[in-house]
Amino acid sequence: MRWFYLKDENKFPVACVASDKEENMIVFSVSTHNPVDPFDRDVARQVAIGRLTAKKFAGVVTDETGIKEKIVTKIAASKTLPARAIEAANYWLSQRKTA
Repeated sequence: MRWFYLKDENKFPVACVASDKEENMIVFSVSTHNPVDPFDRDVARQVAIGRLTAKKFAGVVTDETGIKEKIVTKIAASKTLPARAIEAANYWLSQRKTA
């Protein structure tokens, strides 16, 4: 199991993404920060991992190279995830393209 954090344009973490391999694919789940509360990396990770364990997946990608970019691309294209996670995914992708 792996996890990473998505940050907004101010470099503040706003979401945690947990992923794991299931057969020949990678499944992932997302926990998103409520802006009213202080961000807690441990809580965000526990929530994302809990959703993954409960099989409440946000998406699935193929098990190949570039898995993180594929996951972030799926989050950016989501119609169901919270806007903060989608915006942070788009920001991550924009920074990747300019690097």
